[in-house]
Amino acid sequence: MWRYTGIAVTESNNVNLSLSAINVNTLNLSTYLEGSCKTVEKLIAITNRGSDVIFMSDCRLGKGIDKIKKILLLGTKTSYDLYSNSTKGERGVCVAISRNRDIEVINEIKDTRYENYLLLVCKIDGKKWCLEQYMGQMGTIGSSTGN
Repeated sequence: MWRYTGIAVTESNNVNLSLSAINVNTLNLSTYLEGSCKTVEKLIAITNRGSDVIFMSDCRLGKGIDKIKKILLLGTKTSYDLYSNSTKGERGVCVAISRNRDIEVINEIKDTRYENYLLLVCKIDGKKWCLEQYMGQMGTIGSSTGN
């Protein structure tokens, strides 16, 4: 299993922020034109929670990134900006940030080789924060089995 989501404080530990995390197991748009698209259904379910920040792993966006960004901008409950590190058909991570919140992304740091992490340096309500989405195989970091 692969998953890690984190939020790191760089200035203050006091912020009112709602977070969600989900392993989406692909945001492939292969059925988008057929009308019954599982990806759109997933995105509606994810965004209906109305979280300020949504961490997504195993995205596999490939060439569909622009369509996913447009769908998230048209959210039924909340509109989101999408930050992604997922251009291939494997792995990939994304962070969706509500447009209703005062969150400014100052810098994006990505692993372009494996596309398994995304670090966003942000100002949230005027305070500096780091939002991190990382997808790594469980048991490889700090494992007592030596894997």
